[in-house]
Amino acid sequence: MFKQKSDPTAATAPIDAVQQARTRARQRLIGAIVLLAIGIIGFPLVFETQPRPIPIDIPIEIPKRDALPPLAAPPASAPPARPSAETSSDGDRARALLEGRPVAAASAEAPRFVVQVGAFADAEAARETRQKAEKLGLKTYTQVAQTSAGSRIRVRIGPFTSRADADAALAKASAAGLTAVVLTL
Repeated sequence: MFKQKSDPTAATAPIDAVQQARTRARQRLIGAIVLLAIGIIGFPLVFETQPRPIPIDIPIEIPKRDALPPLAAPPASAPPARPSAETSSDGDRARALLEGRPVAAASAEAPRFVVQVGAFADAEAARETRQKAEKLGLKTYTQVAQTSAGSRIRVRIGPFTSRADADAALAKASAAGLTAVVLTL
């Protein structure tokens, strides 16, 4: 009945379409395998919540209390080494002030001067005044003193070896609005 004409291009066209479909299917399959491998390997690495264990165990040995020899106290007869006589007298003077003992003034020692910028019952007010003085470039310190009205925090600038240095610090503090007075130690 009907005869088909044989067309050489018609026979190769379906083969090329099938070949292209197979190539695309292989590429998609390879892509899916690569994505799956990345997911299997990469997912645990990215979302790992447990820390990795340290491969080497370091033994920690704490000695028994009875196994150690007792510490020996330094001999009481040997006084500690002191760098200079000035440091020694300053240390003794500071200890006496902290313990509330009267301070013996050495006759050979020159008087020292400090500038007191306030005595406060409130620690916050003392801190603010000290910061204000330190912003001026002045060296400050505080001292807690017991008075009949209760404890007071003294804010001081110095110490100075000469009255002229103390007066210069007094002028600087007064210019900044701080009420100050020079005291001799």
